[in-house]
Amino acid sequence: MKKLQTSSDNESIIEIRNGLASLQQLWSLQPQPRANEQFLDSTAILQRMLQLLPSRNPCNKLVSIYLENFENELRVLHKPSFLSAVDHFWEAHTTNLLQFFDFIPQLLCVLAIASSLDDSCLIENESTRGHGLASIYCDLVKIWLEGLKRKQKLKFSTLQTQALLLMARQSSVERVRDMWNATGSLVRSAMTIGLHRDPSESSQIPIFWAEMRRRLWATIVEMDLQISLTCGMPTMVCATDFTCGVPANVNDADLTLEMRCPPPPRSFAEWSDCLPQVVLAQSLRQRLNAARLLGNIEDGLDYNDIVGHAKDLEKILQDLPPPLKFNHLSDEDSQRPGRLMTRVLLDVHIRRTILNLYGPFAQAELGGTNFAEARKGFVTSSLVILCYQDIFDPDFADLDMIASPRYWDLFHVCCKNDMMHASLGLCLEIKRWNSKSRLSENSKPETNGRPSPHALVAPEPPDPVFTTWTKSSLTKTVEDNIDPLMRRLGRFGSDAKDLLCLSIVLNSVRTNQSAEQKEALMENGIRELITAYQQHLQKTRRNTTQGNGLDLAGNQLAPLSQIDTQSTPAPPDFSFGFLADSELGFGDIDFDLAQGWQLDKEWD
Repeated sequence: MKKLQTSSDNESIIEIRNGLASLQQLWSLQPQPRANEQFLDSTAILQRMLQLLPSRNPCNKLVSIYLENFENELRVLHKPSFLSAVDHFWEAHTTNLLQFFDFIPQLLCVLAIASSLDDSCLIENESTRGHGLASIYCDLVKIWLEGLKRKQKLKFSTLQTQALLLMARQSSVERVRDMWNATGSLVRSAMTIGLHRDPSESSQIPIFWAEMRRRLWATIVEMDLQISLTCGMPTMVCATDFTCGVPANVNDADLTLEMRCPPPPRSFAEWSDCLPQVVLAQSLRQRLNAARLLGNIEDGLDYNDIVGHAKDLEKILQDLPPPLKFNHLSDEDSQRPGRLMTRVLLDVHIRRTILNLYGPFAQAELGGTNFAEARKGFVTSSLVILCYQDIFDPDFADLDMIASPRYWDLFHVCCKNDMMHASLGLCLEIKRWNSKSRLSENSKPETNGRPSPHALVAPEPPDPVFTTWTKSSLTKTVEDNIDPLMRRLGRFGSDAKDLLCLSIVLNSVRTNQSAEQKEALMENGIRELITAYQQHLQKTRRNTTQGNGLDLAGNQLAPLSQIDTQSTPAPPDFSFGFLADSELGFGDIDFDLAQGWQLDKEWD
């Protein structure tokens, strides 16, 4: 794409370059409000947190949203105990604030997480929208954590707060590369207080706290695994580093502080508070082993071993308990959007490992072998992940189940990288269709009436990817993924830079014709994106009544007078460096899925 940067005689290229220059000037990412105050002591921090809390009823509403939608596959809190603590806080916080020293930071994290689904309850002013206040909550909790003494940092409740803070940062579109260090540090802290050892090894740990320790350990290791897979880095622990077992499949109400005997486990045929985490934790060691295989730089990857691990994980997804399957709609509770989101995220958490296992072979050069099983498995899982967005897309969702577009936002925040990973993988298969067509044309024997020398050569076995899907079907799937991304421009968690990358990649592989035709397709794709974003900016500015110049994504908008359909000339020193801020990165598109498809070089 160096032509896009340097061409001075092609009017079409100059028009696109000027359009991108205008887009860069109109769309500058507005940093979220940060808490940069300095506090003399912990009491001052708590008082500041208290000032930013909503009143009792809105606060309780957000707590309910969190417990219903987020305490599922990742368990941190004991629901009855936390609800009791919330009630006690509202009754007694005015008399002795320090007794809630550990509780208030946890409450702020819970509110920050829940605000991703409903921020109408949070305090707003001219400079702070709901998501901005969530960022301030996270900053205050971080300041509070940094001010703790060493023994305080190693308390069980502090680790709970750290886990909640990581969840809040993820729901606030924190960069995964920044979170990888945080999850690793949390794993080390958890091991320091012995969470990696099963509580049954000590007779001093009560049954209630034994279960809470198992839950928190499973959550911490799961978060580290997911973040590591997303950014292509190794996990902090492997399967042999801990003895802590899988949490019990029980409801929170079954656990009490006074209990002397463990409660009987619930049936997997019915929903329980811990069922999603239990099912996910049962495959945790297997997925950790898979991550270690992927990181084995010295010995390399064994194809049969990798495929075997992936198929075992696919079998787990096929054999999920009935309450976790999408066709399980036995009662009203099973149709709640929180349950639906849980089913999707549980599947993605397991399927993310499958994609990473198949990826190195799915993107490898096809020589003596076509890595048929890996490529077919990769395409299959990619199609599953891409179809999940339709469940929450307001244009297609069952409105009796999904009434709020915020679940659409949450899905894209949690699964954006997986969707891009899947889309780029499908683009590679589309590119292989072009190569297949070219090879077929070049390999046709010229008989000229004479017997063909190839007549007795046994034909190659059919490629399972090419016989299962067509080039048109794969192309339509990626295009169907681009359309909602275009409609999401300006919504929370949207990223025009990633959309631009995907558009360029798809249009570069759609045809096997001349370079001029490919360039024309890519140019049209860029024009469509520029037009769509300019229209979004115009619409948002007209509808803005707050006067803060921010759209839903937290982007700083230019005055309406600066937004028009005419592209201003790009300055002489204009470059596309602003695209490097994308989570994907941009540059040479080499489909390096094994390395997390980070495209960090300059365009050429």
